[in-house]
Amino acid sequence: MKNYFLYVFISLFLFSLSSCKDDDDVIPVLELSSGNADFHKEAGSVVIDVKSLPADWTASVDAEGEQWCKAEPVNSSAGVKISVSSNPNKTVRSTSVIINNGKLDKKILVRQLGTDTDILVSPSSFTLTPVGGTVAFAVTTNLTEAELDVTYPSWIKKGADTRAGTIEIPYQFTVGAYDGSSARTEKIVIKDKKSDVSAEVTVTQNGLDGYTSGDTEGIADDVQLEVVRGEASTAHGGEGIEKSFDSDMGTIYHSNYPFAEGVTSHYPVTLTYYFKENTEALDYLTYYPRTSGSNGNFGEVEIQVSTEEHPAFESVTNETDFDFGSKGAVVSFSFSNTIQKPKAVRLIIKSGVNGHASCAEMKFFARNPEGFDPLTLFTDVTCSKLRSDITEETIKSCAYPFFKNIAYYMLKDKYPADFRIADFKPYQHPDIQAAINKTSAYSLLDNPTGIFVKAGETLIVMVGETHGQHLSLRIQDMDAPNADGFNSSVSYSLRTGINKIVSEKKGLIYVMYHVNGNPADYDEIKIHFASGSVNGYFDVAKHTREQWGTLLNGAVDGYFDVVGKYAHLTFPVSKLKSTSNGKDLIDLFDDIVYKEQIFLGLRKYNNNGGTGTDTDNRMFRNRMYFNVMYGQGDYMYSTSYHTAYHLSTMDNLCSVDQMKTNNWGPAHEVGHSNQTRPGLKWFGMTEVTNNICSMYIQKLYGINSRLLTTTPNSAYSNYYEHAMTLAFGNNDIFHAKLGDVFDKLVPFWQLELYMEYVLGKPDFYKDVYEYIRVNQDLPTDGERQIEFAYNCSKAAGLDLTDFFVKWGFLKAGSYEFNDSYGDGKVIVTEAQVSALKTKIRNLGYSAPQHKLEYICDSNLEAYVNNAAVVAGTATRSGFKLSMSGWRNVAVYEVSDHTGKVIFVSPQSSFTVSTTLPEGFKVNAVAANGTKTQVSF
Repeated sequence: MKNYFLYVFISLFLFSLSSCKDDDDVIPVLELSSGNADFHKEAGSVVIDVKSLPADWTASVDAEGEQWCKAEPVNSSAGVKISVSSNPNKTVRSTSVIINNGKLDKKILVRQLGTDTDILVSPSSFTLTPVGGTVAFAVTTNLTEAELDVTYPSWIKKGADTRAGTIEIPYQFTVGAYDGSSARTEKIVIKDKKSDVSAEVTVTQNGLDGYTSGDTEGIADDVQLEVVRGEASTAHGGEGIEKSFDSDMGTIYHSNYPFAEGVTSHYPVTLTYYFKENTEALDYLTYYPRTSGSNGNFGEVEIQVSTEEHPAFESVTNETDFDFGSKGAVVSFSFSNTIQKPKAVRLIIKSGVNGHASCAEMKFFARNPEGFDPLTLFTDVTCSKLRSDITEETIKSCAYPFFKNIAYYMLKDKYPADFRIADFKPYQHPDIQAAINKTSAYSLLDNPTGIFVKAGETLIVMVGETHGQHLSLRIQDMDAPNADGFNSSVSYSLRTGINKIVSEKKGLIYVMYHVNGNPADYDEIKIHFASGSVNGYFDVAKHTREQWGTLLNGAVDGYFDVVGKYAHLTFPVSKLKSTSNGKDLIDLFDDIVYKEQIFLGLRKYNNNGGTGTDTDNRMFRNRMYFNVMYGQGDYMYSTSYHTAYHLSTMDNLCSVDQMKTNNWGPAHEVGHSNQTRPGLKWFGMTEVTNNICSMYIQKLYGINSRLLTTTPNSAYSNYYEHAMTLAFGNNDIFHAKLGDVFDKLVPFWQLELYMEYVLGKPDFYKDVYEYIRVNQDLPTDGERQIEFAYNCSKAAGLDLTDFFVKWGFLKAGSYEFNDSYGDGKVIVTEAQVSALKTKIRNLGYSAPQHKLEYICDSNLEAYVNNAAVVAGTATRSGFKLSMSGWRNVAVYEVSDHTGKVIFVSPQSSFTVSTTLPEGFKVNAVAANGTKTQVSF
């Protein structure tokens, strides 16, 4: 009979914004063969097995027991010896032994009888699944078994009698299958026939209405092969190949660096791993990349093996090298057939990151021949459906309690398949679309599972045929005080068959199924989460508005996934409960993400103008991810694969009403992700050009323009007034030198107002973005700044030279500065400006008929109507100038007696921020630039 393998993980891959991790960070393990040690009154000792990772651990005794109890490691730290002295007291005494490995600790309860009659039982409670099982415990007493009276309920059956004597007495009972809905609980009572001295064992058997996974301890681990030595064709000092099989994720193998002059790559890099003699079999290997940084992550690799029968290395990948992905993920390679008597494995790395090769750990495994064969009970390796010929008697005869339990639930049609069993779609890796669109990468987490796992819990995951694709789980805990939980998740590789994973962290689970090609060309993969807890999620493609409350109330974690077509939220359950309709909420986030993509021209230029989604080459194939975070000093931010929002923003973000009237935050962060770089994100534009999208969303939602409603200081009415006064009152203005990001934003938004709302050209920015996407990136920020003027002129079909000169884009200048994103400089020369002006002039377009530089949200009507100014009246009170009855005015210019502009405002009443000189003049400027003097 074929034995299907079990895949066990004891290492992890950490996703991190800062890409840093403690060197000694390993998945901690601490397992004891017993949590109790009971003794008679005489001195004695017992050894309890200890399995620990890290390997070093200590044993200590609580203060109350230090005088009579001792604990010490024995058997090369494979066990702890607990010794007690004679107990002169009448009553039972107790203490605790604490085992600590620096990461985990566990207690062993130590009890010792006194001279009085007493009874101790260990363990004292059992919880069984509906399929039943064994209740086995030991009684330590100074009575004989003949002096004991043991009572128990009828549904618990006693096993064969054991030997009598005043020693530890083993008892064994069996519990049969139970088809009741709710749990049943009763006690086994062990009592002295002559006195009231007694002890109890509580036995609970769960009912079929609440699924609980069975005992995972009986699931055998796969066998890790011992690597005795290695060889590398290149290695850096102190980072030799031995670092990749030292069981330390904090050390790495790395090819030599820096490169010799003229060398850009070490490929091919050859790594050879030799096994100890008489190794029986090899089934798969697992590559663990470095936990910080990406230099040297494996790409395409040829894999060769040497066996006792064929010592010469032979390729098992043949003409098609295996692609590890270069993404820094834990990746496994399965040999098509078991390699018998392997001597060594050779990896020939032919590509990767930055011409190097690096590896934290390379591990080799053989399937455990004692593993459970799913086909004995189920139709496939995912254990998702019972075979039609399976009966209750067949299930009872199964020797594997965990799978026996699943089968019994299925037989009774009580197995909760929702969320536990699902087919997972492939998604193109977001890096691919980001490279095409020249943006940040969208989400990695498009496959939520709705399953929650506790730290240290054993997770059993059955995976169907993977068709040769990389597959992994990501466990993410958003409950990260003073931090962003997105950055400290752990990932585990998956393989076809039964995967046993001990999770280092608690959190929600996501399937990472990413492909490089068109997702439509890849199959879905069935996965069964037989343990862990169902947290659920809400998906607009699967669930109805009416299911929102039920799903949310069923969450067992403090966080919940809400999945839309374009957006994905992971927010606190407590905050999501403030909205009665999760569908309306995710629809709003979907709308923001979708409309920004439309604004970027991704739909227009998708598939060269097509609307299909199967072969999208512009519209993002991944969702935009929004998650809560708790970072000190952080409010909101966007970075690769996600946008993050502080807990303090959740009341607003989880309110449908608030999101309709105040959605600047998410629009702004999504705008960051969508910034087309570097052509529309030259230095100094990080907090500027993302807000073209923010402004666009505000206008679509009918929210007042931030440029009209906010101001840098009390001396100005709004940002339009401030920016225009700075720019047009200074003939030498250089756009990069404008200090406020909203001042810098004004001309970018003016272009949208004029092109779409005056000229009726809604595709203007779509074409601007596409020009950047399809043309080669220019080498300097100065060139990018002036090229933007050409790009806009081309998209508008207008010569916009004058507009860009006035706003300081087409000006020679130099500005070096430091902002929160680093040091940078924007340098533009006279020669570059002259050449760019000629390039625009050669387009052959005419200039706009309007003074585009004066347009703003409040004067659009003047531009649309293009009418002459109609004069009214004006009054002055100190520096405050007020006009009444004037119509068709774009702005008011205030100038000195020489005609130099000293103040500009689109408001009908404003306060000049500078001293009004003798002979000052005020002109009402029409949309076409015609000026009408205002008399006071």
